[in-house]
Amino acid sequence: PSTYLQTWCPLCFGSNSSENGDLKVDAIVCLDANFQLKRQRDLDRRAGHQGETGTQDPFVVSPRTIELSRRDLELWEAKILDLRPEKSSARAGQKRKANETVESEAHAVEDEDKVEDDLKMPNSTYTACGESFIAADGDRVKASTQYFSDTGVLAMLCRHDIPLVIASMWTAGEKQFYACALLDFLFKHLPRCWRIGVLYDIGCQMDQSLKKWNFMPDWSPRLEWGVSIFHAYGHQWTCQLWYHPRKSTIWGLSDGEGCERFWSGLRRLIPCLRVTGYHRRLFILDLQVECIDEEKWGDFGKWLRVRVDRAQSRLDEAKEKLAESTFSIEYLLHQFKDQRAYHSKPIMRQSKTQGARAIEHILSLQSTLEAQQENLRELISEGNDVIPEDSAGEAVLVEWQERVHSTKLAISRLQSNIKKRTEGLKLGDRVAARKLEQLKKDRWITMQLNLRILREQLVRKLRARKFELATLDRAHSTRILDQKTKVHVEKAVHHRSSGIDATMKKYNAKIKEMAEYRQTSRTISKSAYIPPLLLKEGLYKMDVDQDIWEDAWADVGDFPDGVLPQWLVDASVKKGIFMAQEVVNCEQELERCKVESSNLRTWFYMEYRAVKRLVKEADDEVSFF
Repeated sequence: PSTYLQTWCPLCFGSNSSENGDLKVDAIVCLDANFQLKRQRDLDRRAGHQGETGTQDPFVVSPRTIELSRRDLELWEAKILDLRPEKSSARAGQKRKANETVESEAHAVEDEDKVEDDLKMPNSTYTACGESFIAADGDRVKASTQYFSDTGVLAMLCRHDIPLVIASMWTAGEKQFYACALLDFLFKHLPRCWRIGVLYDIGCQMDQSLKKWNFMPDWSPRLEWGVSIFHAYGHQWTCQLWYHPRKSTIWGLSDGEGCERFWSGLRRLIPCLRVTGYHRRLFILDLQVECIDEEKWGDFGKWLRVRVDRAQSRLDEAKEKLAESTFSIEYLLHQFKDQRAYHSKPIMRQSKTQGARAIEHILSLQSTLEAQQENLRELISEGNDVIPEDSAGEAVLVEWQERVHSTKLAISRLQSNIKKRTEGLKLGDRVAARKLEQLKKDRWITMQLNLRILREQLVRKLRARKFELATLDRAHSTRILDQKTKVHVEKAVHHRSSGIDATMKKYNAKIKEMAEYRQTSRTISKSAYIPPLLLKEGLYKMDVDQDIWEDAWADVGDFPDGVLPQWLVDASVKKGIFMAQEVVNCEQELERCKVESSNLRTWFYMEYRAVKRLVKEADDEVSFF
């Protein structure tokens, strides 16, 4: 790697050797954007200088600046616009109206869903994943380009939380060309044989875009994508099976949350950076980055020791638990492979006719409608706690009114869509229409639908609660206005927690009802799948291995010989899969720490030789301190 990278993190880039043992990638980095680090337009208001920019912004630049130039970013913006056709104005208008801030590949699902372009999941999953993440990641509020010259910062950090390069954003949202420009910069400083793992909150969307539009033909084959652990709860279950760091053999125990810790170190600078000039803002950021880097350098050895001890402890614990099981690690990992393959099939795998697809679509719309109606009832209940005592309360009230209005519009559109499709089905396919009416009267189908609705409601409430708690965690100001807003958020979290408990009780009650009906019914197979009961313990974490993600629609007809697989019905296999993956991740972490220790020793030896040679060749008049 280049001298530039070595001077920032010798643990990752201190060695010129590319023989990194059994590692899947040579280095791991994370990406994230911060829209709080924005800068107001620098307009001079002095007499005779009205409207001028930069008149009070001295040209000061740190010799170790890590900001990528505006020119490089604009080149990548133009390249992506040239390769990917612009989206239709109708879709662009919808995105502006919905205030979406993350650029994604969320295109409409085609009639024939499929896996394409060497991707891991079908198009429908990428679409749903992008939309669900936008809904969950509500803290990414757009910054107005009318009032701000810089709307935020996108940063790339190594897995040791050391910043490598940053980009000042000027667009209202988080565009993909920023990430492409940072990755291009990184690869230019690396040997051509190196592979890089990238953890990004929208890593799945970036993976799809790069493979679909071929933005980076030289670098793309050397990239592996994942989603950071903190943001994984906003993604679809299938997406988590592929991109969650703990479900892959690439990442070890890396979590991809280095950027969040980096933003925490910059939070005190947010007020002053908002009103500084361009060069002064950049100079302050560079100095702070150097300070963070210097603080970490002295603890590299301690960092390695802590990581090795933790990985070894977790490895011993996982092996001890696996020793009590009758299943081997290879068998458990094979079960997980089958589980991931099943969930990665296109959504139309069970649809045999156009009428069957229409029925499935109507039933899905119906479940969505009932979920939205439940959401509206909750919003109306929350409105009792919104009291506009001050400006903060008025802002919360306005936001609540907008949410109520948008939910009512969504309900109205869904009702109209269901009515239109049902009438069209009656006219075009009377057999399918009769089947739809029969399914609506089928008690087992009705219970499955209700269970799916309850699960969707519970996941949505858990995501909203997790987002609101994250808002409190990232609170950076102590002003009275922010404190009062914090009180409102705390009330919302408390109210939502009680709603989560009530919904979980309904979900478990429905599962018990289905179990009783399966026992007494003559038409339902005794082997018909029913998800396990949910436990409150650990539910709020929304971990990737929680039972909340289980699908209630599994059918024995989907599997060979009509037998439900062990990864779905055997609790010991489920637990064993988690432990087997823990073993693999800990072993990968120990191997990476070993390589990083070698990198550090190699770098130190090279630096020592350079300093020794300098001292030897220096004049006697030169003194060294």
